[in-house]
Amino acid sequence: MTEKYKALVVDDNDVNATISVEKLNSFELEGSIAVSGTEAIRMIRENNYAFVLMDYIMPEMNGVEATRRIREFSSVPVYAMSEDREGGVAAEFSAAGANGVIAKPPRISELIRIIRSHVPEGSYRIEEGLLLKGADDDGRRYSVDSEAERMKSFMSMVSGLNVMKGLMNAGGMAQNYIRLVKAAAGDIRDYMRELSDYLKTGDPTLLKHASHCLKIVFSNIGFEELTMVSERIEVWATDLLNDAEIKNTIPSFTAGHQESVTEYISHTMTAILQLDDAIEGYLKSLEETGPETDYSAPVHPLTEDELKEVREYTAAAIDRFEIDYVLEGLNLLKDAFCGDARRKTEAAIEAAGALDYVTVKKLFDDLF
Repeated sequence: MTEKYKALVVDDNDVNATISVEKLNSFELEGSIAVSGTEAIRMIRENNYAFVLMDYIMPEMNGVEATRRIREFSSVPVYAMSEDREGGVAAEFSAAGANGVIAKPPRISELIRIIRSHVPEGSYRIEEGLLLKGADDDGRRYSVDSEAERMKSFMSMVSGLNVMKGLMNAGGMAQNYIRLVKAAAGDIRDYMRELSDYLKTGDPTLLKHASHCLKIVFSNIGFEELTMVSERIEVWATDLLNDAEIKNTIPSFTAGHQESVTEYISHTMTAILQLDDAIEGYLKSLEETGPETDYSAPVHPLTEDELKEVREYTAAAIDRFEIDYVLEGLNLLKDAFCGDARRKTEAAIEAAGALDYVTVKKLFDDLF
């Protein structure tokens, strides 16, 4: 693989954009970020992108208008990212010339379909272990790295956090997830200030923007209940903006609902403080012991024929109690495996070193 194919993510939210770019980079593409529709138009004029992932709500120019202007000079594939994949937003994007609407953040299966449609075969890479653990939207599953298990033990202390969902959004990599959570913590604090300003001014525009952005951030890192609460508040704020009669009585209306927004802020603040403590504990543990062995990808993958040959060779050596050949075969298999299979192979190597052929035979049979 020589020069990488480029893909552009258009999103003003750092966490959302980072999630999408990390996923694109995992396919050996070169992901870039534009934080506004205006910047996206400039970057598309200056670069050759295989496709573009476009957010809907952004400052200066929304995604629909940006797509419409891009279509004036470019046919680059544009896919909108939105929770509304079949409603009004999807229709607006379609009318503007978008190629389709995908989830936000994009699901692995959706990205695979887009990449296969617009990037030549051989110019991207899909890890065999990518779809092993963690449900995707179409039932396929992909893996998390070994370090994620230790990280989960710290993050599980955070109330209401579905760590596995957040890990899946980060491509299953603990390091990526921690980086996303740290960025999310900063974003959440910014949006909380908008909520506080809403309580002071009664401006429903602030409430709608903050709750919409918090809904996405919470969903990205795995706060399911806070995601649902944010969505309800966003709907309420939208109704408030659209209802002329209520608009005329904003002060009294705001006062009547101030308690619920204040409670929302309180729950969010609690979540932030717990996140800070969990991240600090995990990073301190990492400094003291170092990262665990990475089992997420094979060291030296084998073809199907090579794997069959090594398996038969090792099985024969085990039956003949030939320790040197057993160790040789098991070490080849260890480097060809990832995840639990690699751990079992390492255990078999340890048992072989102790001449425990019963355990070696059992572990070897479990592998195949």
